[in-house]
Amino acid sequence: MIEHVEAIYEHGVFRPLTPLPLAEQERVQLIVKSRHEDWLDANAHHMAEQETEPELSLAEIRTELARIPGSWADDVIAERGEY
Repeated sequence: MIEHVEAIYEHGVFRPLTPLPLAEQERVQLIVKSRHEDWLDANAHHMAEQETEPELSLAEIRTELARIPGSWADDVIAERGEY
């Protein structure tokens, strides 16, 4: 049987969030995948969450992007050269 189960790790024990069809003391194999991103330092993540910046509307973002000269397509074509 293969089940994908969410669990909480507390006090050295994995506690499933949903009931499982297992016998008491049945041995299982766990593959643990944390929801935290390994590449991002937890402290940096916490600091980023604390930053308060005003929300930008989609219109404001489009206005700012429109101020950038040229286009991405032009840059890609220039980088590739002529074929």
